[in-house]
Amino acid sequence: IVVGLAVAFFFILRNNRRSGFRHMVEKYPAGEVIRIKLAPHVTFLNKEPLVAALNEIEDGSEVVLDATDTDYIDYDVLEYIREYRAECNTTGNIKLSLFGFKEAYKIPDFILFKDVITKEVQEDLTPKRVLEILREGNQRFVNGDSRNKDLLRQAKQTHKAQHPMAVVVGCIDSRSTSEMVFDLGLGDIFNARVAGNVATTEIIGSVEFATKVAGAKLIVVKGHSNCGAVKAACDHVRLGNITSILEKVQPAVDAETETSENRTSSNDKFVANVTRLNVRETMWQIRKNSPLIDEMLKSGQIGMVGAVHDLLTGNVKFIAFNDEWNDMQQEN
Repeated sequence: IVVGLAVAFFFILRNNRRSGFRHMVEKYPAGEVIRIKLAPHVTFLNKEPLVAALNEIEDGSEVVLDATDTDYIDYDVLEYIREYRAECNTTGNIKLSLFGFKEAYKIPDFILFKDVITKEVQEDLTPKRVLEILREGNQRFVNGDSRNKDLLRQAKQTHKAQHPMAVVVGCIDSRSTSEMVFDLGLGDIFNARVAGNVATTEIIGSVEFATKVAGAKLIVVKGHSNCGAVKAACDHVRLGNITSILEKVQPAVDAETETSENRTSSNDKFVANVTRLNVRETMWQIRKNSPLIDEMLKSGQIGMVGAVHDLLTGNVKFIAFNDEWNDMQQEN
C-alpha cells in the first residue's frame, strides 16, 4: 500500500508539473503569435517548465500569457511573470501581452499583438493566403479548438475603419454563420447573406464594394448541406417573393443530370448535387454580371472559390473556380 501511494504521489506530482500551461502557436493574418495558456491551477511545481518554455522563445516573437481560465497562481510563479514582463519591456526583444489575470494579482491586461486586420496587413495578403487562413480556421472549428476572442476589444480596434480579407456570399441559414465556421473575429470578413446563396443584383453590388472599394482579396460563395432554399427549388415551390430567389436556384436543378428518378428534396444525394451546382452557378453569375469583378479576377487582384459547409461535421469543402465550366455555361 505504501509503495502504491508513493508511486501514485510521484505520478500526480509529475503530471501537475507538466500541466501548468499549454504552448500554442496561432497564425493570424498579421503573423504568428505564441500563446502560453495557463491552467486553472498553477503551482510552484509548474514554475520550472514555464521558465524553460519562455526562455526557449526566440527574439522578435510575439507572446501572449493568457490567464483567462486560471483560478489560482502560486506566488513564486507570479513573481517570475512580473520579472519576465519587466525584462521584455526593458530589452524589447519579445513583444509580451498579458491578459486574463485576476485583479488580486495586480497584473493588468496589456495587449500588444493585433488579432484584427489592418490596412497594411490586408494589402500584403494574397487570395491564396486568405484561403489558407479560412482552411485553418475551419479545421479549428471542426476540432472544437476555436480561439477565445475578445470581441469588444476587436470592436474598439476596428470602429474607425475596416479592412476585411474576404467577402463570403452565404445562405441566411442560422446554422452556417461564416465567422463561426471559419473561426474568425470582428472585421475579418464581409458577410453577404441571402437564402440559397444566390447572386441577386444587391449581392453582386455588395461583392463589388467589398473587393473594388474595400480591398477584400477573396470571394467565397458558400452553400451548405440540407439547405431549405435548395430543397424548395428541387420541389419547385412557388411562394410570394421567395419565388424569385428559387428561380435563381433553378439552373442548378436543371444542370443536375446524374439523377433520373426521385428528383425531389427527399433524395439527399440529389439535393447535395444541386447544392454544389448552385454554388458554381452563383460564382458564374457574379463574374458574368460584374465587369468589375471579372477584370479583377483576370488580373489576379482577387480570387474566387466555392464552398459547401457540412452541417453535420462542420467541415467546409472548397470548390475551385473553374473557367472551363463557366465557358460551358456561357455556351449553353
